[in-house]
Amino acid sequence: TPLIAHTYANAGNYIVSLIVTNTAGTSLFQIFTGQTVRNNGGLNALDVQTIKILLPPPVITNLNPNFGFANGGNQVTITGLNFTSATAVLFGSTQATNVTIISDTTIVATVPPGTGLINVTVITPFGTTALTPADQYTYIPVINPAPLPPTHFRGVIKENEFLTQTEYVLKLKWKASPTANVVLYRIYKNGKLIKEISAKSHLRVAFHVHSENTHKVYEISAVDVNNVESTRVKAEIMSDEQDSSSD
Repeated sequence: TPLIAHTYANAGNYIVSLIVTNTAGTSLFQIFTGQTVRNNGGLNALDVQTIKILLPPPVITNLNPNFGFANGGNQVTITGLNFTSATAVLFGSTQATNVTIISDTTIVATVPPGTGLINVTVITPFGTTALTPADQYTYIPVINPAPLPPTHFRGVIKENEFLTQTEYVLKLKWKASPTANVVLYRIYKNGKLIKEISAKSHLRVAFHVHSENTHKVYEISAVDVNNVESTRVKAEIMSDEQDSSSD
């Protein structure tokens, strides 16, 4: 008596001094330090005790937005409580980047890549947020658009005469797809894949055919780095006499 209370704004270690004065100068009195009781005599008694102030663990109440594409990179605002001393933000098991503590109730972070439905957690020295529906974040698969097909796909049947037979060769060529990330081209004959050509090679290929009047249907498609295939383009095939271009 009297009872004196003090509220600490921040967590940490504090040194607290308690001075008790005995005005009569003769009686004994007690100083309470935590759970320890000590008897001290004299006119003035001084006790110094180091105490540790703990804050409650953090709590997440909202994510905005609570979804994003699987490649990450977007920013999310995390709302809740007790964020001041946050040391990390996790999306699932992956640490977010560019974490900014706006206030004790708001954090902004950049989302890392991920998949599916995960929980976001905030970590402080006083605990980690409990998992609740409010901290759930959904990764949306990235939809890769199909590349554009190659252009000017055409073929010329060349006739090579030998002493005993005549050989026919179909030479196909095309111009590259306008899409930058195309890695190969697929050649189809009557709907069946017969050849794959690297986009870094010469954009042409040759096949032996039985006659100068082939009724086979040749098509070509472009394939990008994500293995997404373009629509197929049908080749325009002509005879050697009809072809006015050079190889």
